Amino acid sequence: MSVLVKVHRPLLAIACLAAIAAPALGQTVLDRERVFCANQDGHLSRDAQVVACTHVIQTSNQPTERIAGAYNNRGNAYRDQGNLDMAVADYGQAIRLKPDYANAYNNRGLAYRAQRDYARAIADFNEAIRLDPSVAGVFLNRAGAYTEQRNFELAITDYNQAISLNPQFARAFNNRGNAYRAQGDFDRAIVDYTAAIAIDPTYANAYYNRAIAYRGKQDAAQAAADMAQARHLDPDNPNYQGPPQPR
Repeated sequence: MSVLVKVHRPLLAIACLAAIAAPALGQTVLDRERVFCANQDGHLSRDAQVVACTHVIQTSNQPTERIAGAYNNRGNAYRDQGNLDMAVADYGQAIRLKPDYANAYNNRGLAYRAQRDYARAIADFNEAIRLDPSVAGVFLNRAGAYTEQRNFELAITDYNQAISLNPQFARAFNNRGNAYRAQGDFDRAIVDYTAAIAIDPTYANAYYNRAIAYRGKQDAAQAAADMAQARHLDPDNPNYQGPPQPR
């Protein structure tokens, strides 16, 4: 995620409000606010996104589904800011307005997971999957919650499903490799890291994780080669400056 400079946030918010006040031809003010609230390209600060979503939420005579979407998007902004309680509250409002809103359940699950409330996080991921079992990312998120509880078998089952749904999901291969490595199965871990790298040759973290696995196998030469590649791809990451350390 990009780091936002706090001192610039109010200025950016004001600039966005000025843009909202002058919509493009044929586009209403509310249309512009919805675009800013979604912030799909991430060009707005989170503060400006919150302002836009709040305006959408407070505008009357809208379809309930659109208000639910604004609560979900504002929840995302709050979560990115670290305001997890406010994020949970907004996702709850989105779900109240649209009880079959799978994405809001998934996002609330991420907020609960960040709070280490794993029971609620997994319950929300379960509901998101029940509503829409076709989204690989939700299985990845639930696997992450299982991993953080060191329930690696359930995590691997979910990573398997994520990969089944999206065979090009490099992050799922990488994270499944981490679960195998945590179990001491370095060979399977290396296979998964290698698959992640084949999908995304710029994936520095997969090289780093493979270096840890090679080190676990006492293969110092391969570990050093992967660490060098991780540093080459992400030279500013402090984790890649010394020998690989299991996390």
